[in-house]
Amino acid sequence: MAAEHRSLSLSATPSWPRPAWIEDLPARIQGMLTDVYALADNGPSPLGMAGLRMLLEQVVRDGVDVDGNLRRRLYELHNRGFITTHHHERLVNVITHGNAAVHEGASVSGEEFRYLLMSIEHLLLGYFVLRQPALGLPQNKAGQAPRLISTP
Repeated sequence: MAAEHRSLSLSATPSWPRPAWIEDLPARIQGMLTDVYALADNGPSPLGMAGLRMLLEQVVRDGVDVDGNLRRRLYELHNRGFITTHHHERLVNVITHGNAAVHEGASVSGEEFRYLLMSIEHLLLGYFVLRQPALGLPQNKAGQAPRLISTP
C-alpha cells in the first residue's frame, strides 16, 4: 500500500498560478506538482529544480515501457510522436538542471525555473488531461497513467 502524500505549505499566499486541470492528475503526480509549486512560491531553489526532474522521471518511467535511463525514455516519447522536438529539448534541460541541483546544489534563475516548470506543466497537461479517445489515444482511467507500449 502506497504511503499517503502530504504536500508542503511554505508560503501563505501562493504566487505561482495553479491550473484548474491539476485536479485531473493522478493523486501522486498532483501531490508532487503541488510541492513544486510550494517551493516555487518561495523562489527558485535546488530543491524545486530537483522536484521538476523527479516529476519528469515519474511520468516518463511510468509511461514508457522500454528499458533505459530517463534520457532514453524521453527520447522514446519523442520518437513515438508524443512530444515535439522542441518540447524534447526543453525536457532535456529539466534533466540537466535537475541533475545539477541534486549533485551540485545548483539553482537556476527565476525565469529559467519558470520556463522549465511550464515545460513540465505542458507535459502533464498533454499526458494526463488532453488525451481523448476521439484522437485514438488511450483514455486515462481514474488516476492511472496511460502506458506507451514499445513495439519491436
